[in-house]
Amino acid sequence: KKKQTEQMDQKEEEALAMCYKHRKMSLDPHAFTILVVDDEKVARLALTRMLIKCGYNDVKSVDSAQEALAYLKTQAKPHLILCDVKMPEISGIEFLQILFSETEYANIPVIMVSATDELQLVYHCLKLGAADFLTKPIHVKEVENIWQTIWRKNREEENKENQEKVQQEMELKVNEAVSTPIKAIAEYVSQLLSSGDITPETRDALSEILNTLHKSQFYRPAIESYIRSKDIDSETKRWFANELHLASLVRTQALPSAPVQVIDSEITQKLRSYDFDVWTIQDDATFFSMVTGMFNDFGLLDTFKIDQVQFLAFLQVIKSNYSDSNPYHNFRHAFDVLHTSYLMLTNCKASAYLTPLEILTVMFSGLLHDVGHTGTSNRFHIETYSDLAVKYNDQSVLENHHCSLGWKLLMKYKILDNIPKDDMRKIRSYFIQLVLATDLSKHFDEMAIFENLKGETLDRDNEEHRKLISKMIMKCADLSNPTKPFTVARYWALMIQEEFFQQGDKEKSLELPYSPFSERGNSSLPQMQVNFADFIVIPLFKAVSSFLPLLEEAIIPQLLENRAKWAALKEG
Repeated sequence: KKKQTEQMDQKEEEALAMCYKHRKMSLDPHAFTILVVDDEKVARLALTRMLIKCGYNDVKSVDSAQEALAYLKTQAKPHLILCDVKMPEISGIEFLQILFSETEYANIPVIMVSATDELQLVYHCLKLGAADFLTKPIHVKEVENIWQTIWRKNREEENKENQEKVQQEMELKVNEAVSTPIKAIAEYVSQLLSSGDITPETRDALSEILNTLHKSQFYRPAIESYIRSKDIDSETKRWFANELHLASLVRTQALPSAPVQVIDSEITQKLRSYDFDVWTIQDDATFFSMVTGMFNDFGLLDTFKIDQVQFLAFLQVIKSNYSDSNPYHNFRHAFDVLHTSYLMLTNCKASAYLTPLEILTVMFSGLLHDVGHTGTSNRFHIETYSDLAVKYNDQSVLENHHCSLGWKLLMKYKILDNIPKDDMRKIRSYFIQLVLATDLSKHFDEMAIFENLKGETLDRDNEEHRKLISKMIMKCADLSNPTKPFTVARYWALMIQEEFFQQGDKEKSLELPYSPFSERGNSSLPQMQVNFADFIVIPLFKAVSSFLPLLEEAIIPQLLENRAKWAALKEG
Protein backbone atom coordinates (compact mmCIF):
# COMPACT_ATOMS: atom_id res chain seq x y z
CA LYS A 1 0.00 0.00 0.00
CA LYS A 2 2.85 2.34 0.85
CA LYS A 3 4.47 1.62 -2.52
CA GLN A 4 1.17 2.21 -4.34
CA THR A 5 0.74 5.52 -2.51
CA GLU A 6 4.25 6.61 -3.46
CA GLN A 7 3.59 5.69 -7.10
CA MET A 8 0.32 7.69 -7.08
CA ASP A 9 2.10 10.69 -5.55
CA GLN A 10 4.77 10.46 -8.23
CA LYS A 11 2.14 10.35 -10.99
CA GLU A 12 0.42 13.39 -9.50
CA GLU A 13 3.73 15.26 -9.46
CA GLU A 14 4.35 14.32 -13.10
CA ALA A 15 0.84 15.41 -14.09
CA LEU A 16 1.31 18.74 -12.32
CA ALA A 17 4.66 19.23 -14.03
CA MET A 18 3.05 18.60 -17.43
CA CYS A 19 0.27 21.04 -16.55
CA TYR A 20 2.77 23.77 -15.65
CA LYS A 21 4.71 23.06 -18.82
CA HIS A 22 1.55 23.22 -20.94
CA ARG A 23 0.63 26.55 -19.37
CA LYS A 24 4.17 27.80 -19.99
CA MET A 25 4.57 28.66 -16.33
CA SER A 26 7.97 29.93 -15.35
CA LEU A 27 7.59 28.60 -11.80
CA ASP A 28 6.65 25.34 -10.12
CA PRO A 29 4.18 26.07 -7.28
CA HIS A 30 6.27 23.94 -4.93
CA ALA A 31 9.26 26.16 -5.65
CA PHE A 32 7.50 29.39 -4.70
CA THR A 33 8.93 31.53 -1.93
CA ILE A 34 6.14 32.72 0.37
CA LEU A 35 6.56 35.31 3.14
CA VAL A 36 4.10 35.21 6.07
CA VAL A 37 3.79 38.44 8.08
CA ASP A 38 1.79 38.18 11.33
CA ASP A 39 2.48 39.44 14.86
CA GLU A 40 0.37 36.65 16.40
CA LYS A 41 2.77 33.76 16.95
CA VAL A 42 0.20 30.96 17.02
CA ALA A 43 -1.54 32.16 13.85
CA ARG A 44 1.80 32.71 12.10
CA LEU A 45 3.12 29.24 12.92
CA ALA A 46 -0.21 27.59 12.02
CA LEU A 47 -0.31 29.25 8.61
CA THR A 48 3.36 28.47 7.95
CA ARG A 49 2.87 24.78 8.79
CA MET A 50 -0.28 24.60 6.68
CA LEU A 51 1.58 26.05 3.68
CA ILE A 52 4.43 23.56 4.07
CA LYS A 53 1.97 20.70 4.48
CA CYS A 54 0.31 21.74 1.19
CA GLY A 55 3.64 21.44 -0.64
CA TYR A 56 5.00 24.97 -0.50
CA ASN A 57 8.52 24.14 0.60
CA ASP A 58 10.06 27.62 0.82
CA VAL A 59 8.01 29.50 3.44
CA LYS A 60 9.50 32.33 5.50
CA SER A 61 7.75 34.05 8.40
CA VAL A 62 8.29 37.30 10.30
CA ASP A 63 6.40 38.88 13.20
CA SER A 64 6.13 42.51 12.03
CA ALA A 65 5.92 44.74 8.99
CA GLN A 66 9.28 46.30 9.92
CA GLU A 67 10.95 42.88 9.82
CA ALA A 68 9.23 42.12 6.52
CA LEU A 69 10.61 45.32 4.97
CA ALA A 70 14.07 44.47 6.26
CA TYR A 71 13.74 40.98 4.76
CA LEU A 72 12.81 42.39 1.37
CA LYS A 73 15.88 44.62 1.32
CA THR A 74 18.33 41.81 2.07
CA GLN A 75 16.78 38.66 0.57
CA ALA A 76 15.45 37.56 -2.80
CA LYS A 77 11.96 38.81 -3.49
CA PRO A 78 9.25 36.33 -2.46
CA HIS A 79 6.69 35.23 -5.02
CA LEU A 80 3.82 35.92 -2.60
CA ILE A 81 3.23 37.70 0.72
CA LEU A 82 0.51 36.75 3.22
CA CYS A 83 0.06 39.69 5.61
CA ASP A 84 -2.15 40.19 8.66
CA VAL A 85 -4.20 43.40 8.61
CA LYS A 86 -3.96 44.40 12.27
CA MET A 87 -0.38 44.67 13.57
CA PRO A 88 1.25 47.15 15.99
CA GLU A 89 3.43 50.07 14.87
CA ILE A 90 3.00 49.44 11.12
CA SER A 91 -0.35 47.87 10.24
CA GLY A 92 -0.86 45.49 7.36
CA ILE A 93 -2.63 48.21 5.37
CA GLU A 94 0.27 50.64 5.91
CA PHE A 95 2.69 47.87 4.91
CA LEU A 96 0.67 47.34 1.72
CA GLN A 97 0.85 51.06 0.90
CA ILE A 98 4.60 51.17 1.52
CA LEU A 99 5.14 48.08 -0.60
CA PHE A 100 3.22 49.37 -3.62
CA SER A 101 4.89 52.77 -3.43
CA GLU A 102 8.20 51.06 -4.23
CA THR A 103 8.51 50.13 -7.92
CA GLU A 104 10.77 47.22 -7.03
CA TYR A 105 8.09 45.50 -4.93
CA ALA A 106 4.90 46.69 -6.66
CA ASN A 107 4.50 43.46 -8.64
CA ILE A 108 4.61 41.12 -5.64
CA PRO A 109 1.08 39.78 -5.03
CA VAL A 110 -0.08 40.37 -1.45
CA ILE A 111 -2.95 38.49 0.20
CA MET A 112 -4.35 40.22 3.26
CA VAL A 113 -5.45 38.13 6.26
CA SER A 114 -7.81 39.15 9.07
CA ALA A 115 -10.09 37.70 11.70
CA THR A 116 -12.90 39.96 10.46
CA ASP A 117 -14.51 39.97 7.02
CA GLU A 118 -16.14 43.40 7.30
CA LEU A 119 -17.02 44.50 3.76
CA GLN A 120 -15.48 47.97 4.06
CA LEU A 121 -12.18 46.49 5.27
CA VAL A 122 -12.14 43.94 2.45
CA TYR A 123 -12.90 46.63 -0.10
CA HIS A 124 -10.22 48.97 1.29
CA CYS A 125 -7.57 46.26 0.99
CA LEU A 126 -8.59 45.31 -2.54
CA LYS A 127 -8.70 48.96 -3.56
CA LEU A 128 -5.14 49.47 -2.32
CA GLY A 129 -4.02 46.61 -4.56
CA ALA A 130 -4.25 43.43 -2.49
CA ALA A 131 -4.54 40.34 -4.69
CA ASP A 132 -7.02 38.66 -2.35
CA PHE A 133 -8.40 38.65 1.19
CA LEU A 134 -8.61 35.61 3.50
CA THR A 135 -10.54 35.38 6.75
CA LYS A 136 -9.13 33.58 9.80
CA PRO A 137 -9.25 30.74 10.57
CA ILE A 138 -7.83 29.87 7.15
CA HIS A 139 -8.80 26.49 5.73
CA VAL A 140 -6.53 24.05 3.95
CA LYS A 141 -8.49 24.30 0.67
CA GLU A 142 -7.82 28.04 0.54
CA VAL A 143 -4.10 27.45 0.98
CA GLU A 144 -3.81 24.55 -1.49
CA ASN A 145 -4.70 26.73 -4.46
CA ILE A 146 -2.89 29.84 -3.33
CA TRP A 147 -0.35 29.39 -6.13
CA GLN A 148 -3.11 30.47 -8.53
CA THR A 149 -2.85 34.01 -7.15
CA ILE A 150 0.79 34.13 -8.23
CA TRP A 151 -0.10 32.64 -11.58
CA ARG A 152 -2.81 35.24 -12.14
CA LYS A 153 -0.42 38.06 -11.20
CA ASN A 154 2.17 36.79 -13.65
CA ARG A 155 -0.45 36.49 -16.37
CA GLU A 156 -1.75 39.99 -15.62
CA GLU A 157 1.72 41.44 -16.06
CA GLU A 158 2.23 39.51 -19.30
CA ASN A 159 -1.12 40.72 -20.65
CA LYS A 160 -0.60 44.40 -19.88
CA GLU A 161 1.34 44.87 -23.10
CA ASN A 162 -1.48 43.28 -25.11
CA GLN A 163 -4.35 45.26 -23.54
CA GLU A 164 -4.33 47.96 -26.19
CA LYS A 165 -4.48 45.35 -28.94
CA VAL A 166 -7.36 43.55 -27.19
CA GLN A 167 -9.25 46.83 -26.86
CA GLN A 168 -8.81 47.62 -30.55
CA GLU A 169 -9.99 44.14 -31.54
CA MET A 170 -13.05 44.46 -29.28
CA GLU A 171 -13.96 47.83 -30.80
CA LEU A 172 -13.71 46.36 -34.27
CA LYS A 173 -15.92 43.39 -33.37
CA VAL A 174 -18.54 45.62 -31.77
CA ASN A 175 -18.60 47.97 -34.77
CA GLU A 176 -18.92 45.05 -37.18
CA ALA A 177 -21.78 43.61 -35.08
CA VAL A 178 -23.82 46.83 -35.30
CA SER A 179 -26.39 46.67 -38.07
CA THR A 180 -29.50 48.63 -39.02
CA PRO A 181 -31.58 46.49 -41.38
CA ILE A 182 -34.62 48.75 -41.18
CA LYS A 183 -32.57 51.64 -42.51
CA ALA A 184 -31.53 49.55 -45.51
CA ILE A 185 -35.21 48.77 -46.20
CA ALA A 186 -36.20 52.41 -45.90
CA GLU A 187 -33.40 53.53 -48.24
CA TYR A 188 -34.48 50.98 -50.82
CA VAL A 189 -38.07 52.24 -50.64
CA SER A 190 -36.84 55.82 -50.99
CA GLN A 191 -34.81 54.92 -54.09
CA LEU A 192 -37.86 53.35 -55.73
CA LEU A 193 -39.98 56.39 -54.96
CA SER A 194 -37.42 58.86 -56.28
CA SER A 195 -37.05 56.92 -59.54
CA GLY A 196 -40.47 58.21 -60.66
CA ASP A 197 -41.31 54.88 -62.28
CA ILE A 198 -43.72 53.31 -59.77
CA THR A 199 -46.84 51.52 -60.94
CA PRO A 200 -50.07 51.71 -58.89
CA GLU A 201 -49.55 48.05 -57.93
CA THR A 202 -46.02 48.75 -56.68
CA ARG A 203 -47.24 51.84 -54.83
CA ASP A 204 -50.00 49.86 -53.10
CA ALA A 205 -47.56 47.09 -52.15
CA LEU A 206 -45.05 49.58 -50.74
CA SER A 207 -47.80 51.35 -48.82
CA GLU A 208 -48.98 48.08 -47.31
CA ILE A 209 -45.42 47.11 -46.29
CA LEU A 210 -44.74 50.49 -44.72
CA ASN A 211 -48.01 50.54 -42.80
CA THR A 212 -47.41 47.01 -41.52
CA LEU A 213 -43.95 47.98 -40.30
CA HIS A 214 -45.14 51.29 -38.87
CA LYS A 215 -47.77 49.57 -36.72
CA SER A 216 -44.97 47.71 -34.96
CA GLN A 217 -43.36 49.37 -31.93
CA PHE A 218 -40.16 47.68 -33.10
CA TYR A 219 -39.94 49.52 -36.45
CA ARG A 220 -41.91 52.72 -35.92
CA PRO A 221 -39.05 54.85 -34.49
CA ALA A 222 -36.75 53.87 -37.38
CA ILE A 223 -39.33 54.77 -40.02
CA GLU A 224 -40.23 58.10 -38.43
CA SER A 225 -36.58 59.05 -37.91
CA TYR A 226 -35.89 58.29 -41.57
CA ILE A 227 -38.80 60.46 -42.67
CA ARG A 228 -37.42 63.34 -40.60
CA SER A 229 -33.97 62.90 -42.09
CA LYS A 230 -32.60 65.95 -43.91
CA ASP A 231 -31.51 63.66 -46.75
CA ILE A 232 -35.09 63.07 -47.94
CA ASP A 233 -36.57 65.47 -50.50
CA SER A 234 -39.84 67.18 -49.68
CA GLU A 235 -41.89 65.23 -52.25
CA THR A 236 -40.80 61.84 -50.86
CA LYS A 237 -41.38 63.10 -47.33
CA ARG A 238 -44.96 64.12 -48.19
CA TRP A 239 -45.58 60.69 -49.77
CA PHE A 240 -44.42 58.93 -46.60
CA ALA A 241 -46.54 61.22 -44.45
CA ASN A 242 -49.66 60.63 -46.53
CA GLU A 243 -49.26 56.86 -46.75
CA LEU A 244 -48.57 56.48 -43.03
CA HIS A 245 -51.16 59.05 -41.95
CA LEU A 246 -48.64 60.91 -39.83
CA ALA A 247 -50.11 64.04 -38.33
CA SER A 248 -47.08 66.23 -38.81
CA LEU A 249 -43.46 66.12 -39.78
CA VAL A 250 -42.76 69.78 -39.09
CA ARG A 251 -41.24 71.16 -35.95
CA THR A 252 -43.68 72.02 -33.18
CA GLN A 253 -43.43 75.01 -30.86
CA ALA A 254 -40.10 75.56 -29.17
CA LEU A 255 -39.37 73.33 -26.20
CA PRO A 256 -38.16 74.65 -22.85
CA SER A 257 -34.39 75.05 -22.81
CA ALA A 258 -32.31 72.54 -20.94
CA PRO A 259 -31.33 73.98 -17.55
CA VAL A 260 -27.87 75.49 -17.27
CA GLN A 261 -25.74 73.72 -14.71
CA VAL A 262 -23.61 75.59 -12.19
CA ILE A 263 -20.43 74.02 -10.91
CA ASP A 264 -19.38 76.29 -8.08
CA SER A 265 -19.53 74.05 -5.07
CA GLU A 266 -16.81 71.62 -4.02
CA ILE A 267 -19.32 68.78 -3.72
CA THR A 268 -20.50 69.29 -7.32
CA GLN A 269 -16.94 69.27 -8.65
CA LYS A 270 -16.33 65.99 -6.84
CA LEU A 271 -19.49 64.49 -8.30
CA ARG A 272 -18.49 65.50 -11.84
CA SER A 273 -15.45 63.20 -11.69
CA TYR A 274 -15.54 59.83 -13.50
CA ASP A 275 -13.21 58.48 -10.79
CA PHE A 276 -15.72 59.20 -8.01
CA ASP A 277 -15.84 56.19 -5.67
CA VAL A 278 -19.30 55.56 -4.25
CA TRP A 279 -17.84 53.10 -1.71
CA THR A 280 -16.09 55.94 0.13
CA ILE A 281 -19.46 57.27 1.37
CA GLN A 282 -20.01 56.02 4.92
CA ASP A 283 -23.02 57.95 6.27
CA ASP A 284 -26.55 58.92 5.28
CA ALA A 285 -25.89 62.65 5.61
CA THR A 286 -23.24 62.51 2.87
CA PHE A 287 -25.48 60.42 0.61
CA PHE A 288 -28.38 62.86 1.01
CA SER A 289 -26.30 66.01 0.57
CA MET A 290 -24.81 64.61 -2.65
CA VAL A 291 -28.23 63.62 -4.03
CA THR A 292 -29.50 67.11 -3.23
CA GLY A 293 -26.38 68.57 -4.85
CA MET A 294 -27.07 66.70 -8.10
CA PHE A 295 -30.69 67.89 -8.22
CA ASN A 296 -29.65 71.44 -7.37
CA ASP A 297 -26.95 71.43 -10.04
CA PHE A 298 -29.84 71.50 -12.55
CA GLY A 299 -31.94 73.82 -10.38
CA LEU A 300 -34.65 71.15 -10.30
CA LEU A 301 -35.85 71.72 -6.73
CA ASP A 302 -36.34 75.43 -7.39
CA THR A 303 -37.80 75.02 -10.88
CA PHE A 304 -40.43 72.53 -9.77
CA LYS A 305 -40.98 74.10 -6.32
CA ILE A 306 -39.88 71.03 -4.33
CA ASP A 307 -39.38 71.89 -0.67
CA GLN A 308 -35.83 71.04 0.49
CA VAL A 309 -36.94 69.75 3.92
CA GLN A 310 -39.65 67.62 2.35
CA PHE A 311 -37.13 66.33 -0.21
CA LEU A 312 -34.74 65.30 2.58
CA ALA A 313 -37.51 63.40 4.37
CA PHE A 314 -38.34 61.74 1.06
CA LEU A 315 -34.70 60.60 0.64
CA GLN A 316 -34.69 59.08 4.12
CA VAL A 317 -37.83 57.08 3.29
CA ILE A 318 -36.35 55.94 -0.03
CA LYS A 319 -33.24 54.65 1.71
CA SER A 320 -35.35 52.76 4.27
CA ASN A 321 -37.16 51.03 1.38
CA TYR A 322 -33.88 49.65 0.02
CA SER A 323 -32.78 46.55 1.94
CA ASP A 324 -29.34 46.73 3.60
CA SER A 325 -29.25 42.92 3.55
CA ASN A 326 -28.93 42.96 -0.25
CA PRO A 327 -25.21 42.95 -1.09
CA TYR A 328 -25.90 44.64 -4.44
CA HIS A 329 -29.45 45.95 -4.87
CA ASN A 330 -29.34 48.46 -2.03
CA PHE A 331 -29.40 52.26 -1.68
CA ARG A 332 -25.73 52.53 -2.62
CA HIS A 333 -26.58 50.99 -6.00
CA ALA A 334 -29.51 53.41 -6.41
CA PHE A 335 -27.17 56.33 -5.65
CA ASP A 336 -24.62 54.96 -8.12
CA VAL A 337 -27.23 54.74 -10.90
CA LEU A 338 -28.42 58.28 -10.15
CA HIS A 339 -24.80 59.51 -10.17
CA THR A 340 -23.98 57.84 -13.49
CA SER A 341 -27.16 59.32 -15.02
CA TYR A 342 -25.99 62.69 -13.70
CA LEU A 343 -22.54 62.21 -15.31
CA MET A 344 -24.13 61.41 -18.66
CA LEU A 345 -26.43 64.43 -18.40
CA THR A 346 -23.63 66.81 -17.43
CA ASN A 347 -20.20 65.67 -18.62
CA CYS A 348 -21.52 63.86 -21.72
CA LYS A 349 -23.98 66.71 -22.53
CA ALA A 350 -27.07 64.47 -22.74
CA SER A 351 -29.07 67.19 -20.95
CA ALA A 352 -28.91 69.29 -24.13
CA TYR A 353 -31.40 66.90 -25.73
CA LEU A 354 -33.93 66.87 -22.87
CA THR A 355 -36.39 69.28 -21.28
CA PRO A 356 -36.13 70.14 -17.55
CA LEU A 357 -39.20 67.95 -16.88
CA GLU A 358 -37.51 64.98 -18.58
CA ILE A 359 -34.27 65.55 -16.69
CA LEU A 360 -36.24 65.56 -13.43
CA THR A 361 -37.84 62.24 -14.44
CA VAL A 362 -34.48 60.68 -15.35
CA MET A 363 -33.08 61.67 -11.94
CA PHE A 364 -36.05 60.32 -9.97
CA SER A 365 -36.06 57.13 -12.08
CA GLY A 366 -32.40 56.50 -11.25
CA LEU A 367 -33.07 56.96 -7.55
CA LEU A 368 -36.20 54.77 -7.47
CA HIS A 369 -35.52 52.20 -10.20
CA ASP A 370 -34.82 49.34 -7.73
CA VAL A 371 -36.73 50.53 -4.64
CA GLY A 372 -38.12 47.59 -2.67
CA HIS A 373 -35.81 45.08 -4.38
CA THR A 374 -35.98 41.62 -2.80
CA GLY A 375 -32.43 40.53 -3.62
CA THR A 376 -33.78 37.83 -5.92
CA SER A 377 -34.46 37.75 -9.66
CA ASN A 378 -37.68 37.90 -11.65
CA ARG A 379 -37.18 34.23 -12.54
CA PHE A 380 -36.99 33.30 -8.84
CA HIS A 381 -40.29 35.11 -8.16
CA ILE A 382 -41.95 33.36 -11.09
CA GLU A 383 -40.63 29.91 -10.13
CA THR A 384 -41.79 30.31 -6.53
CA TYR A 385 -45.18 31.87 -7.39
CA SER A 386 -44.40 34.78 -5.09
CA ASP A 387 -47.02 37.40 -4.25
CA LEU A 388 -45.27 39.87 -6.56
CA ALA A 389 -45.22 37.40 -9.45
CA VAL A 390 -48.91 36.70 -9.00
CA LYS A 391 -49.70 40.42 -8.70
CA TYR A 392 -47.88 41.35 -11.91
CA ASN A 393 -48.72 38.16 -13.87
CA ASP A 394 -45.05 37.15 -14.28
CA GLN A 395 -44.39 40.27 -16.42
CA SER A 396 -41.32 42.34 -15.41
CA VAL A 397 -42.19 41.43 -11.83
CA LEU A 398 -39.60 43.48 -9.96
CA GLU A 399 -39.61 46.41 -12.37
CA ASN A 400 -43.39 46.78 -12.04
CA HIS A 401 -42.99 46.58 -8.26
CA HIS A 402 -40.34 49.33 -8.31
CA CYS A 403 -42.59 51.54 -10.49
CA SER A 404 -45.57 51.09 -8.21
CA LEU A 405 -43.74 51.60 -4.93
CA GLY A 406 -41.64 54.48 -6.25
CA TRP A 407 -44.68 56.38 -7.52
CA LYS A 408 -46.57 55.80 -4.26
CA LEU A 409 -43.65 57.35 -2.35
CA LEU A 410 -43.56 60.36 -4.70
CA MET A 411 -47.28 60.87 -4.12
CA LYS A 412 -47.25 60.20 -0.37
CA TYR A 413 -44.54 62.79 0.28
CA LYS A 414 -46.11 65.30 -2.15
CA ILE A 415 -42.84 65.77 -4.03
CA LEU A 416 -44.61 66.62 -7.31
CA ASP A 417 -47.59 68.52 -5.88
CA ASN A 418 -46.62 71.85 -7.49
CA ILE A 419 -46.37 70.40 -11.00
CA PRO A 420 -49.33 70.98 -13.41
CA LYS A 421 -51.54 67.94 -14.08
CA ASP A 422 -50.53 67.60 -17.74
CA ASP A 423 -46.86 67.60 -16.78
CA MET A 424 -47.61 65.15 -13.97
CA ARG A 425 -49.13 62.70 -16.46
CA LYS A 426 -46.07 63.03 -18.67
CA ILE A 427 -43.71 62.42 -15.73
CA ARG A 428 -45.65 59.29 -14.78
CA SER A 429 -45.59 57.96 -18.34
CA TYR A 430 -41.84 58.61 -18.67
CA PHE A 431 -41.11 57.24 -15.20
CA ILE A 432 -42.86 53.93 -15.94
CA GLN A 433 -41.12 53.52 -19.29
CA LEU A 434 -37.67 54.32 -17.88
CA VAL A 435 -37.93 51.91 -14.95
CA LEU A 436 -39.42 49.11 -17.06
CA ALA A 437 -36.54 49.60 -19.53
CA THR A 438 -34.16 48.29 -16.84
CA ASP A 439 -35.64 44.78 -17.19
CA LEU A 440 -32.70 42.93 -18.73
CA SER A 441 -35.01 40.43 -20.44
CA LYS A 442 -36.20 43.33 -22.64
CA HIS A 443 -32.66 44.57 -23.31
CA PHE A 444 -32.30 43.43 -26.90
CA ASP A 445 -35.76 44.71 -27.88
CA GLU A 446 -34.87 48.17 -26.53
CA MET A 447 -31.48 48.03 -28.24
CA ALA A 448 -33.03 47.13 -31.60
CA ILE A 449 -35.32 50.15 -31.44
CA PHE A 450 -32.43 52.43 -30.52
CA GLU A 451 -30.09 50.98 -33.14
CA ASN A 452 -32.59 51.96 -35.84
CA LEU A 453 -31.70 55.58 -35.15
CA LYS A 454 -27.99 55.02 -35.89
CA GLY A 455 -26.76 57.35 -38.59
CA GLU A 456 -29.62 59.80 -38.01
CA THR A 457 -29.46 63.22 -36.37
CA LEU A 458 -30.99 63.15 -32.92
CA ASP A 459 -33.85 65.64 -33.03
CA ARG A 460 -34.59 67.41 -29.75
CA ASP A 461 -38.02 68.41 -31.06
CA ASN A 462 -38.94 64.77 -31.58
CA GLU A 463 -40.44 63.40 -28.37
CA GLU A 464 -39.78 59.79 -29.40
CA HIS A 465 -36.08 60.63 -29.77
CA ARG A 466 -36.02 62.25 -26.35
CA LYS A 467 -37.79 59.27 -24.82
CA LEU A 468 -35.31 56.83 -26.36
CA ILE A 469 -32.27 58.78 -25.21
CA SER A 470 -33.77 58.93 -21.69
CA LYS A 471 -34.20 55.15 -21.70
CA MET A 472 -30.63 54.66 -22.88
CA ILE A 473 -29.31 56.92 -20.13
CA MET A 474 -31.18 54.78 -17.60
CA LYS A 475 -29.96 51.51 -19.11
CA CYS A 476 -26.34 52.69 -19.29
CA ALA A 477 -26.46 53.94 -15.70
CA ASP A 478 -28.00 50.69 -14.42
CA LEU A 479 -25.33 48.59 -16.17
CA SER A 480 -22.41 50.96 -15.62
CA ASN A 481 -20.43 49.06 -12.97
CA PRO A 482 -17.96 47.64 -15.53
CA THR A 483 -17.13 51.19 -16.67
CA LYS A 484 -15.83 52.35 -13.29
CA PRO A 485 -12.16 52.23 -12.15
CA PHE A 486 -11.23 48.55 -11.85
CA THR A 487 -11.04 48.47 -8.04
CA VAL A 488 -14.59 49.87 -7.87
CA ALA A 489 -15.86 47.67 -10.72
CA ARG A 490 -14.32 44.57 -9.13
CA TYR A 491 -16.00 45.19 -5.80
CA TRP A 492 -19.39 45.72 -7.47
CA ALA A 493 -18.81 42.39 -9.26
CA LEU A 494 -18.11 40.66 -5.94
CA MET A 495 -21.32 42.12 -4.51
CA ILE A 496 -23.54 40.94 -7.36
CA GLN A 497 -21.90 37.51 -7.17
CA GLU A 498 -22.66 37.33 -3.44
CA GLU A 499 -26.29 38.29 -4.11
CA PHE A 500 -26.46 35.53 -6.74
CA PHE A 501 -25.04 33.10 -4.18
CA GLN A 502 -27.64 34.13 -1.59
CA GLN A 503 -30.37 33.40 -4.13
CA GLY A 504 -28.66 30.09 -4.90
CA ASP A 505 -28.80 29.21 -1.19
CA LYS A 506 -32.56 29.83 -1.24
CA GLU A 507 -32.95 27.78 -4.42
CA LYS A 508 -31.06 24.92 -2.80
CA SER A 509 -33.26 24.99 0.31
CA LEU A 510 -36.37 24.98 -1.91
CA GLU A 511 -34.93 22.18 -4.09
CA LEU A 512 -35.06 24.40 -7.18
CA PRO A 513 -32.45 24.26 -9.96
CA TYR A 514 -29.64 26.77 -9.50
CA SER A 515 -29.92 29.95 -11.54
CA PRO A 516 -26.82 30.80 -13.65
CA PHE A 517 -23.81 31.79 -11.50
CA SER A 518 -25.78 31.15 -8.28
CA GLU A 519 -24.14 27.98 -7.01
CA ARG A 520 -21.46 28.64 -4.41
CA GLY A 521 -18.14 27.11 -5.35
CA ASN A 522 -19.19 26.55 -8.94
CA SER A 523 -19.12 30.01 -10.47
CA SER A 524 -16.45 31.90 -12.41
CA LEU A 525 -16.58 35.62 -11.70
CA PRO A 526 -14.06 36.56 -14.46
CA GLN A 527 -16.01 34.51 -17.02
CA MET A 528 -19.27 36.13 -15.94
CA GLN A 529 -17.77 39.63 -16.25
CA VAL A 530 -16.21 38.99 -19.67
CA ASN A 531 -19.50 37.66 -21.06
CA PHE A 532 -21.46 40.51 -19.51
CA ALA A 533 -19.10 43.05 -21.10
CA ASP A 534 -19.04 41.38 -24.53
CA PHE A 535 -22.74 40.75 -24.99
CA ILE A 536 -24.41 43.54 -23.01
CA VAL A 537 -22.31 46.46 -21.77
CA ILE A 538 -19.86 47.17 -24.61
CA PRO A 539 -22.49 47.06 -27.41
CA LEU A 540 -24.80 49.27 -25.30
CA PHE A 541 -22.22 51.97 -24.59
CA LYS A 542 -20.88 51.87 -28.15
CA ALA A 543 -24.40 52.39 -29.51
CA VAL A 544 -25.14 55.29 -27.16
CA SER A 545 -21.77 56.92 -27.91
CA SER A 546 -22.96 57.44 -31.51
CA PHE A 547 -25.24 60.15 -30.07
CA LEU A 548 -23.03 61.17 -27.15
CA PRO A 549 -19.48 61.33 -28.58
CA LEU A 550 -18.07 62.44 -25.22
CA LEU A 551 -19.05 59.02 -23.86
CA GLU A 552 -16.55 57.43 -26.25
CA GLU A 553 -13.52 59.17 -24.76
CA ALA A 554 -14.69 59.48 -21.16
CA ILE A 555 -16.08 56.03 -20.31
CA ILE A 556 -15.46 53.39 -22.99
CA PRO A 557 -11.63 53.21 -22.61
CA GLN A 558 -12.03 52.23 -18.92
CA LEU A 559 -14.72 49.70 -19.88
CA LEU A 560 -12.43 48.03 -22.42
CA GLU A 561 -9.47 48.09 -20.02
CA ASN A 562 -11.57 46.38 -17.33
CA ARG A 563 -12.73 43.78 -19.83
CA ALA A 564 -9.11 42.99 -20.69
CA LYS A 565 -8.24 42.60 -16.99
CA TRP A 566 -11.14 40.19 -16.41
CA ALA A 567 -10.05 38.24 -19.50
CA ALA A 568 -6.54 37.95 -18.06
CA LEU A 569 -7.96 36.70 -14.76
CA LYS A 570 -10.15 34.21 -16.63
CA GLU A 571 -7.13 32.82 -18.50
CA GLY A 572 -5.32 32.42 -15.20
